[in-house]
Amino acid sequence: MKKLGVQWIIGVSAVGSMKESIHPGEMVVPNQFIDQTKGRPNTFFDDGIVGHISFADPVCPTLSRILYEAGKEAGVTVHKDGTYICIEGPQFSTRAESRLYRTWGVDIIGMTNLPEARLAREAEICYSTIAFATDYDCWYEAAGDVSIGDVLRILAESTKRQECDSTSNQTSS
Repeated sequence: MKKLGVQWIIGVSAVGSMKESIHPGEMVVPNQFIDQTKGRPNTFFDDGIVGHISFADPVCPTLSRILYEAGKEAGVTVHKDGTYICIEGPQFSTRAESRLYRTWGVDIIGMTNLPEARLAREAEICYSTIAFATDYDCWYEAAGDVSIGDVLRILAESTKRQECDSTSNQTSS
């Protein structure tokens, strides 16, 4: 990407909500990450080369603000900031893991965005992510356990709702 001249990367992902206040179908623009991955490349530097980078604030604040404002403008319920815990996958969390992560204060859980954010920072590319909550992981037993079918259904419903909202906004303008 860097060799192609890319300056901005927007990650898009389906995530589980770890808070009752973040409902399936809503969008989160996280500003912090916790890495629970183990087997993925997490650096471009190897073979004796070390490149230390600052990662205290892992996303680009300018791009994050743009994504947040675009979500609001599109009529999406969007949550600014928040902590994204990245797990290995492809399996979902155990109930014990889900409950543990909630005690850590995380807002959302997913399987993709942290390695992306770290590698983008190493490449000096501005990175942020749009995370769509599709479920409550498995901590919220009243909502039922997460399943891939539910994830795909919520994503499809959210996409249709946004397309309808966008069309009605264009015709009313």
